Amino acid sequence: MHDENVLETNSAVPERRAKYFAAIIVCIVLLYVFNNLLSIFFLSVPPGSNIFRAIMDSQFVQVNIPFLSSDFVNCLWGINLALILGMMGNFALLFYHPRWFNYLLQAVLIATGILPVYLVYKVFPFTIDSQSLPTLTKNGLIAFMSLLSLVVIFMLIKSAVNFVRTIRNFERL
Repeated sequence: MHDENVLETNSAVPERRAKYFAAIIVCIVLLYVFNNLLSIFFLSVPPGSNIFRAIMDSQFVQVNIPFLSSDFVNCLWGINLALILGMMGNFALLFYHPRWFNYLLQAVLIATGILPVYLVYKVFPFTIDSQSLPTLTKNGLIAFMSLLSLVVIFMLIKSAVNFVRTIRNFERL
């Protein structure tokens, strides 16, 4: 049974380390995907040909995402920044994991995540033919940024409360 008043100041247990390591892997994969979204290539195997010959002949076809414009490149720096900071934050949590620090770092990472959403809202790198769908998408992005902002405030409060409890109990940071 876990008592809420007992603070966790030990280093991360192996299960949590696996979670942080998995988050780093996900960030690396997302970095690759987002940076190659405008130039996706798939292996093209002509009918009657074999897959090994197609690989050896490097027969690839570029696939374009129909609703994504070339303005998406203007959003990449914010996306990359958020993902790289996510990797660095999860790496830090692999080694140093008091509860207050976890909440504080999560708040910083979520706040950094607001930047790419704002850039997508501002640049709007989508080509949508509908008249109402762009407005609906922009409203959804505003709602998502608002939700992320509330989560950041909540995480900062949790971090402060846990930090005060740590100080009050004279436990090691």
